[in-house]
Amino acid sequence: MTVPASSADDLRPRLQLALTEALRARDTAAVAALRAALDGGYIRALAVTSAKHSTLMPQLPTLAESGLSGFDATLSYGLLAPAGTPRPIIERLNKELRAALAMEEVRKRIIFEGGEPESTTPEEHAAIIDREETKWSTVIHGAGITLGE
Repeated sequence: MTVPASSADDLRPRLQLALTEALRARDTAAVAALRAALDGGYIRALAVTSAKHSTLMPQLPTLAESGLSGFDATLSYGLLAPAGTPRPIIERLNKELRAALAMEEVRKRIIFEGGEPESTTPEEHAAIIDREETKWSTVIHGAGITLGE
């Protein structure tokens, strides 16, 4: 879904709609089935791949705690804007995103999906992208992974 930045007056409801649609687009049936299988004891979770404990399943150790020191593989989402977007628009988007992430309904939904709602500054998010790109490029090149012909 595209949310044009043409009008600052209606940015909050449009951003909330975009977040809601993005969350709905995920396969909630698959998440629900996985949760039911876990809760029913049909499968067992061994650890989380993040460096921090999961809010959804705080009893699970991290892979690092399970013996894979330094392991941290987390998925993050964020809003990106075209290069050259005026700083006031970036700041407004960040403010409204933070407001949306502070909403209990949004937080609960993200946690239900296995995520950890966390807001960052634009600079912090750029640093996360840079760090992840460096980390996974090293893994890909070190493993000799290439695109198929």
